[in-house]
Amino acid sequence: MPPLFPGSGALKGIVHGAIAAGANGAFIVPTHARWHLIAARLVLDCDATVSTRRCILNCYASNLVYFRPSSLITQVASQTITYWFSINPVDRALAEFSEAPVALADHIILRDTASIRSDISNLQAGDQIMDFRILVHEWIEPE
Repeated sequence: MPPLFPGSGALKGIVHGAIAAGANGAFIVPTHARWHLIAARLVLDCDATVSTRRCILNCYASNLVYFRPSSLITQVASQTITYWFSINPVDRALAEFSEAPVALADHIILRDTASIRSDISNLQAGDQIMDFRILVHEWIEPE
């Protein structure tokens, strides 16, 4: 059996393409790869529909969610917030509510075909996720 992390791997920043209004985004681990999730960032711009949203990041494989970091704050209509998911988040939310830090567990390791997905509770048709990006340490297994 090959080692879980062959070689030293490499840091990889990935930016999601445009996401349709009212939809969530996802990153899928490529075949023969392993990802260690280091950080994620997204901006949620809410439309004027009255509803309370919460920003959640799902890490799952085979339809089993095994890590689900969630923002401690909720977001309301006509508000824009940048969410920072990291292992050691800086608490910026106390100073200004346009940014929200969210803690990630260390050592979130994702195998090929696993995914990292945004999951905005009460997402409305006009809500827009923008600038969704992740930072991972990636290892590629020999074929």
